[in-house]
Amino acid sequence: MGVGRNKAEALAKLFQGLFKIRLKPLPRRLAVDNVEQLLSGASLVVDCVDNGATRRLIQTYVREHDIPCVHGALSADGAFGRVVWDEHFKIDDENVEGEATCEGGEHLPFIGFVSSILATQVRDFINDGTKKNYNIFPGGTVVF
Repeated sequence: MGVGRNKAEALAKLFQGLFKIRLKPLPRRLAVDNVEQLLSGASLVVDCVDNGATRRLIQTYVREHDIPCVHGALSADGAFGRVVWDEHFKIDDENVEGEATCEGGEHLPFIGFVSSILATQVRDFINDGTKKNYNIFPGGTVVF
């Protein structure tokens, strides 16, 4: 995925490589003063942010504007990941101990696995409207 790369750009490259889908990444920090500019007109929002405040901003916007949104999330310690559609997604508390999951590369294979499930969910939604939710652990996956 590219250690040290912007997440939006890395995800766009992943989609192009895996699915031949070209995305236009917007590598900007989402904030109250630019949420309308960055998310208006979206037909799908893919959330891969790593903080609760920004997630709440996204969730509020997509719910107010009835935009489908899928959240990709990883625990700070790399113990589990989630790919969950907004109608089933509850934002965790922000004060979670641990360092960023992608630091040092220790969890990169797991991050790649979670990312591939997220990418597959986006592809399936675009193709036929399918929505599945996943709790992902290094030892297995639960679909709900």
